[in-house]
Amino acid sequence: MGYAQQRSPDLWSISTLLNNTVFNSKGTPVAVGNPVPLTATATTTFTGSIASALLTGTNTLTTPGFVGNVAPGFSTVGTASSSNVPGLSCLSNDASCGAGNSNLSAYIGGLNLFTINVASSGTQGGSVPGGVFTGNDGNANGSVSLFYDYSSAAIPAPGTFALLGLGLLGLAGMRRKATL
Repeated sequence: MGYAQQRSPDLWSISTLLNNTVFNSKGTPVAVGNPVPLTATATTTFTGSIASALLTGTNTLTTPGFVGNVAPGFSTVGTASSSNVPGLSCLSNDASCGAGNSNLSAYIGGLNLFTINVASSGTQGGSVPGGVFTGNDGNANGSVSLFYDYSSAAIPAPGTFALLGLGLLGLAGMRRKATL
């Protein structure tokens, strides 16, 4: 019996980005981050399921501490990014890897959809004077991939020779009838 096995290193690939932003409502540049540098931290959790297997991944980003002057208006004072948050690496319908005993046939030809749920929470810290506001923003995007690797059951050698022998006997019998 053959089996379908996901063979890529990751079932999903997700990129995340976090920006630490300052809004200076004053008309002149002001110093921020003294005595405590400005930072932002966000933890993003990704969940989904495929063929009854729960997939999860977590990523925490922290912007570097910022100390310096910011001009009037909006300024991004720190950025952090991640290029890959891996999900489950293997599913199979014969328990050879991953969750095992998963029926993946419904995903062939795109009959089923896969959904990734994203939840994020964050914190900010640092010193700012009056009239200066801080905030953070970010995004996450990604893709889900299924690759199928099929294997077949081998026919045992004695069975192969028996089939070959029967075929040769059949050919010899047909030739003998043709010459009579």
